[in-house]
Amino acid sequence: ETNTVTDPYSHALTLNSLASVAVDLSDPATQPAEWVEETADPVANAASRAIWELHVRDFSIGDASVPADERGTYKAFTHEDSAGMTHLTELAQFLPTAAVQAAAGDEQRRRTMFGQGADAPRPFMIDRCHAWRSDGPVVERYEPRWYRPAEAAPAPNSPVSTKERP
Repeated sequence: ETNTVTDPYSHALTLNSLASVAVDLSDPATQPAEWVEETADPVANAASRAIWELHVRDFSIGDASVPADERGTYKAFTHEDSAGMTHLTELAQFLPTAAVQAAAGDEQRRRTMFGQGADAPRPFMIDRCHAWRSDGPVVERYEPRWYRPAEAAPAPNSPVSTKERP
């Protein structure tokens, strides 16, 4: 059996991660349009925001917030407030974005097969992560049919809406 994969050191991939690409993101011609309108928070230490690979022993061997007899073992991962787990949790914030990007090709094929008319099914990614929440700006811009403005907070002593969104 042969598995064909993209270069694990790629910094950019094609739709559905089928191939690696070389892209100059400093060139306005290849920058996403959103980069012109939005800015990212400054990064103090960019290397600490990526997981290149993770070895169980190295993850906690020098972490004083883990009991000495559990450093360098799988048990170190059970200490949620340890320095390593706190950092790993911070890095995990970016994983849903990668998952949605990876599934985008499947969404494209679904739209090709089922169309985009009035009877088209709701796109899979809506309400599956913060960026694609149905009351957010991304859905309002790219999927206006499925955009649902956030409901105002209910007044005291009023029933809360339990109506499901399509």
